[in-house]
Amino acid sequence: MHEDMTTKLLTQATESITKLHEIVNRMDERLNSLKASQEDIDKNIIEINRAYNETVQRLASLESMAESNKENWQKTNEYEKEFSSIDKRLSVVETSTDKSQDRWNKIISFVIQLAWVVLAAWLLTKLNLQAPAVP
Repeated sequence: MHEDMTTKLLTQATESITKLHEIVNRMDERLNSLKASQEDIDKNIIEINRAYNETVQRLASLESMAESNKENWQKTNEYEKEFSSIDKRLSVVETSTDKSQDRWNKIISFVIQLAWVVLAAWLLTKLNLQAPAVP
């Protein structure tokens, strides 16, 4: 009778651990997907930053030439609009990156907590102890 109960408990614990392992594997796949997405965002930020730097350089050179030529003022205004547009896009990307970083921190925290729960369950099972009552 005691062996049957122990066998059932071990079977249930094994099934639980297997399910947790599957969940961790799915989370790992999702983390890898998020990592790839983050890398794409980083590439986009680098490209926007490069375009931003080019625009700033163009704007600086146009401003120096604008004193002698009124036509350059029109181009300068266009570049200022482009600069403003890129600045807005960069702000949006930075906000998105901050949110993504916050999500990574939450995911990592959750994985660590899950690992502690799995470790505690495994120890309780190995030591044949019952989990403490939760108020």
